[in-house]
Amino acid sequence: MPDLVIVFINAIIYAVICFMVVKKSIPFSESIDKYNQHSNAGIIFGLMLFVALFAGLHYVSTLFSYGIYLYMVIAIICLAALWKQAFNITWGKLMG
Repeated sequence: MPDLVIVFINAIIYAVICFMVVKKSIPFSESIDKYNQHSNAGIIFGLMLFVALFAGLHYVSTLFSYGIYLYMVIAIICLAALWKQAFNITWGKLMG
């Protein structure tokens, strides 16, 4: 059961990191041609490396007796810090 909680927390962390990296704009406010001009292939590939990092950390945490619980606490702390930093956004930043 703690493994599923860790996977869920890592999925939330991944979503927050994606939000931080990808350009912020209001949905459907840009034309598809303008959106396709900004090649996001490199960014998306780089974000996939985070999934491998999370999987590796999860595996390493299972090698220790209480590692999964320690990893859970560390992941929750990281999630809280990333959440606070990522969602410190105003309408001015979004529109500009």
